Amino acid sequence: MCRTNLKRLTKAPKYYIVDSGLAAYLAGADSRRILNNGELLGRIVDTFVASQLRPLVALDASGMTMHHLRSRDGDHEIDLVLEGADGRTVGIEVKAAAVVDPSDARHLAWFRDARGPEFTRGVGLHAGTSTFQLGERIWAMPIASLWR
Repeated sequence: MCRTNLKRLTKAPKYYIVDSGLAAYLAGADSRRILNNGELLGRIVDTFVASQLRPLVALDASGMTMHHLRSRDGDHEIDLVLEGADGRTVGIEVKAAAVVDPSDARHLAWFRDARGPEFTRGVGLHAGTSTFQLGERIWAMPIASLWR
């Protein structure tokens, strides 16, 4: 994945428990604990989105793959990267917040700049209701848009 311009990436995979409810149970978290802990909420929402996208990627006939991307120094991380067989990529950041702004897309902007023309689009999925542009080839979209 990401053959050009990205020399310092980690190779370790990111594992998900496919069922976000099961993940919450295994973490010993009820709804109150999840809603009061932003980091835990973010992880549960990230898990939920990955579980929704995985079957769609598996059905894609073009050979698309889904990855997690993190630089070795930890400065940059993209929650999900969809990569086509031709090398074109879509970066996805998942935010549990209802409101996002361009600073929430800073890792997508880094990825766009590193990938150049192979970067097709960046998407910041969020818990709000609006779709709007966050930067060049980067859009904020509601998580609910996955089903529209």
